[in-house]
Amino acid sequence: MNSPLQNGNYHDDAVTLKEDLMTLGFGDFSKTRFYGPQTEQAVREFQSHFGVIENGIADQPTLQKVEEILSSPLQSGNYHDDAVELKEMLMVLGFGDFSKTTYYGPQTASAVSDFQDSHDLPVSGIADEITITVLTELYNEIQSGQIITTYDITFDEMIEVQYTLNPNPQTDLYRFDNGFVHSDYISNIEESTTITGDGVNLRASASFGDNIEENVSGGTEVEFIKEVNGDEYEGSTTWFEIDYDGDTLYVHSSLAEHTQKGETTARVNVRESSSSSSHSYKTIPGGTEVTIVDESGSWYEIDFRDSWRNSKESDTRSYANPDPEENNINQHMLLSDVAGATGSELDEYLSGKGTLDGQGSAFVDAANEYGVNEAYLIAHAVHETAHGNSELAQGIYVDSDGDPVSDQSNPPSSATKVYNMYGIAAYDGQETIAGPRYAYEQGWTSPEKAIIGGAEWIANRYIYGEYNQNTMYKMRWNPVNTGVRQYATDIGWALKQTSTVETIYESIANPTTPRYDIVEFK
Repeated sequence: MNSPLQNGNYHDDAVTLKEDLMTLGFGDFSKTRFYGPQTEQAVREFQSHFGVIENGIADQPTLQKVEEILSSPLQSGNYHDDAVELKEMLMVLGFGDFSKTTYYGPQTASAVSDFQDSHDLPVSGIADEITITVLTELYNEIQSGQIITTYDITFDEMIEVQYTLNPNPQTDLYRFDNGFVHSDYISNIEESTTITGDGVNLRASASFGDNIEENVSGGTEVEFIKEVNGDEYEGSTTWFEIDYDGDTLYVHSSLAEHTQKGETTARVNVRESSSSSSHSYKTIPGGTEVTIVDESGSWYEIDFRDSWRNSKESDTRSYANPDPEENNINQHMLLSDVAGATGSELDEYLSGKGTLDGQGSAFVDAANEYGVNEAYLIAHAVHETAHGNSELAQGIYVDSDGDPVSDQSNPPSSATKVYNMYGIAAYDGQETIAGPRYAYEQGWTSPEKAIIGGAEWIANRYIYGEYNQNTMYKMRWNPVNTGVRQYATDIGWALKQTSTVETIYESIANPTTPRYDIVEFK
């Protein structure tokens, strides 16, 4: 090869070549006259990618190919008829949201760059032949109903990242289970026994018969001595031996409540069982009052009926499993496709659902205006607002700073009532403070405004956002950059909405056919 543009040589044209290669997404080096090993490697990668004979030399066929791509009409600043179809394919695949004109501007170039980056292609923002081929193949697949997108992360790596977050993945699976705290972390224990029935007999022995000593009303406090066995009542033989006005008497356990309350001495884990190696449901701060229901060695079992707790890794793995054979495929439904519902069809489903009742047309308008599936929007709203009955759905009065007023039942005339239908900015533990404040900032002063405005926020931030989170699965787990911009902490957030989506589709007379983008880990 006689070309001066090969390894070991110096040439003025090497500067231009390097600039062109970097523009096309190959290499990152200083723009000097030296054609060294780095330049040779970048040229080899270019040749391999575009089907030119691979020799590492910038020969005539290679330079012609570089010029051909750099002269492509499908790059920023140009007008071309093919830009219309290109934009259509990009939007269907979740990259960008723009008017389908012949203009290929910076927005289109940015969407092409994002697509190239997401599919391990050289990033140039130019719609070269390889980019168009990959884009067309994926578009055709998705038009047929289902595609599989593989991400550059393993499932194990994704799960590992979830447990570096604060909070960890959350669940309500164990919400009715008590918790355990080591006795070293509980102090100031106080006991109380209160009669819970009305007109309860206190007896001379733990039996039913002619042994009534006193009759007391509900709420009467007595002093607990110990538990004893006695006559059975409602399946239980447990009685309380008590002291009442200096007399030792007995009452069946179903008619009284014996409680022990203590206070945590420091920040401590509430665990699943009486073992320091068992799963930690949650960490609670020192000074927290707890109700003790039992003792197990050096552990106290406490009443811990708390909705949200740290999820076990096994449960997180189960809910995060993207396999449509294992979990409902609708978590992979493309949310950029509208369902084709009418307002009246949606109103049938929304009937009786709090402030969502009668808002079918608002969901249709939101879907059409922002390109977000209306069945999903309703499923999301129903899930977040407890069927339209949550405080955020019913409306919260706020002051001029967006902070909730103290007296919601009798707000000042200057207060503004705001709504938040998707839990937007309603951070865990701050739902009724941060949620209405954000709604106030956005002007969501009616259910309709909250429905449509919230759909715009979801579209911009997630469905057409930088991470292409255009399915419920991607919104929850974000396989592009897992741990970042995940919509919820609940491991079941995506799957919990799938049955509602199915129900709504069944109520639509002429629905569009759902399409799916199934996540696959490497």
